[in-house]
Amino acid sequence: MSSSHVTAAAEQPRAVVVITHPDDELFMSGTLGLLAQSDVSTTLICITRGESGTAPDCLADMNLELGRIREGELIQAVKVLGVQEVHVLGFPDVHPHRFVPDRDWDFDQLCDCIQTIIAHVRPTMVFSHGPHGGTGHPAHKEVYRATQCVLERTSNPAGHYSFAAMTPAPFYTEFFDDDCEFYVDVRRMAPLRALSFGYHQSQLQVGEFLNPPFPRTPRKILSALFGYCFWFTESGRARIPTITLAQFFRRYPFEGFVTRRTPQHGHATLRQILNEYCHTEKLHRGRPRQRVERERDLSVAGRL
Repeated sequence: MSSSHVTAAAEQPRAVVVITHPDDELFMSGTLGLLAQSDVSTTLICITRGESGTAPDCLADMNLELGRIREGELIQAVKVLGVQEVHVLGFPDVHPHRFVPDRDWDFDQLCDCIQTIIAHVRPTMVFSHGPHGGTGHPAHKEVYRATQCVLERTSNPAGHYSFAAMTPAPFYTEFFDDDCEFYVDVRRMAPLRALSFGYHQSQLQVGEFLNPPFPRTPRKILSALFGYCFWFTESGRARIPTITLAQFFRRYPFEGFVTRRTPQHGHATLRQILNEYCHTEKLHRGRPRQRVERERDLSVAGRL
């Protein structure tokens, strides 16, 4: 092995995470906590301030800007996870049904902003949304395209991973549009994940995240009643509606990833760094009934 490769292999791992909106770090919050515990320096890039999210009435009453509130929430939330540096680029946040990439964002400018930060940090691994956006969100797709473009046109040897992939535990991940190549077991990080996400109060207060706290269709109501009656069984607990963040993260124990680009020059992969927590399981591509219903519910709510 050449001396340059030895130097690269011994280099301290550094990660850059590229997300579109404040609270998108949810897709890998447990992994961020584990990376921090493994002495990986992490920088987060958030493309927008999330100003098109649903605002609580109190913000309008106090004449406060939602984007500024959500930016502050993001900084506090990821600090809990051990993220050391946050860059909020301030590109306009447009509702997904109205978002037109070439019209609403200057793609070259977006790439230049991401490239400047990556060139400064010199990461050994980069994380972003996947090519389908994880949830089909068009802005998520554009962020992936820009991140991939930056890595292709630079000599940075970093590995590239996409998050928001479907895992063996279908709760919450059943509507993700990629099957995971491997997943990280983040069950031990559940309290930290709940504490971190609790900082996104502007969205929690309007039910954007846990909405609806109780099912609205007859079939789902019956399913929930079954869950409460048979709470002592695994099948019953799986049907109980999530009302608290602690409940949500206990039922969302794995975070799925897909390798989009393998690290070069001997840099450690995510699976090598978090070997104790990473698992591979062959998933069969499919759209089970609950996945289709979840997609329909999100589409109606304007969240896809």
